[in-house]
Amino acid sequence: MRAVGLTHPGHVRSHNEDAFAFQENLGLLIIADGLGGHGAGDLASNTAVDTVMHLFETHKVPYTLDGLTQAIVAADHAIHEKGKEGLGKPEMRTTIACALVTETDLLYAWVGDSRIYLGGDRKSTRLNSSHVRTSRMPSS
Repeated sequence: MRAVGLTHPGHVRSHNEDAFAFQENLGLLIIADGLGGHGAGDLASNTAVDTVMHLFETHKVPYTLDGLTQAIVAADHAIHEKGKEGLGKPEMRTTIACALVTETDLLYAWVGDSRIYLGGDRKSTRLNSSHVRTSRMPSS
């Protein structure tokens, strides 16, 4: 398996509020894009990535599509708690897209407009749209 991550601050913001992580032994890929208009987007995106990664590394969520959903919900709670505690800003937000690669499936879930692509044979296919959703793609 090969993973590629790409982030860019865009044409409006002066700094990048994206975070991503890849853990090959878990088959886990995560990208989050902090919403700059809400303030502290970089803290929100890093919190989201760190929370999801920690939950899978410590086996606190199942290695399933439901586990991905649970991890994203937990990341959202962690972001809100940091805002309540005075870390960052109460209104900080992020998008998130996660994928788990198992022996038989590609499982993915997302909130917002961060994109997930499946690449191969010199082309890539976008797997998600700008909605909240989870999906399972059986391997062929």
